[in-house]
Amino acid sequence: MDDDEQPQLYGLDKELAEKRAAKYDPKREAEAQAYLEQLAGQPFAGASFHESLKDGVLLCKAMNTIVPEMPIKIVVSKMPFKQMENIGAFLDRMEKVGVPAHERFLTVDLYEAKDLNQVVNSIFSLSRHAAKRGFQGTVLGPKLTEKNERQFTEEQLRQAAAMPSKLMSFSTSVSSGLTFSGRREIGGK
Repeated sequence: MDDDEQPQLYGLDKELAEKRAAKYDPKREAEAQAYLEQLAGQPFAGASFHESLKDGVLLCKAMNTIVPEMPIKIVVSKMPFKQMENIGAFLDRMEKVGVPAHERFLTVDLYEAKDLNQVVNSIFSLSRHAAKRGFQGTVLGPKLTEKNERQFTEEQLRQAAAMPSKLMSFSTSVSSGLTFSGRREIGGK
């Protein structure tokens, strides 16, 4: 199926596809494309983002630059299962780099163009986690947070326990204006 040939969607599928399309940002796609081209050392060959990445070859080349000690064997083929194997190998390596599962795309998200926004988000996440791992390259998106552990003395903990909480400082009650006495007449008597 070509990029132009999309199946007719109805109901919830159509609403979800519209919602995904509304979230898609071409600027982020361009940043992800430039990042992958820089890593792979070659420009996108296809007419679209999806078409260029669908076979997984460019993704694997980019990953081999990030993790040269664990190279992915790249298979250049027109057979769908070989192309999906390339994508799967890339996703496995993303896990080893430290990209959490909720930030990785699924093979069908890319291969069938189900959710290209998630593919772009995964590439952004890969750049951040690769940098955290020590890779010297471009970092896309916001910096990853770092652990910031605090140490409190026993005296500080006692003072905090003695302070009234903000919830306790409100003197009014939620039900102060409500009364439940008597019967309520609906019929007008």
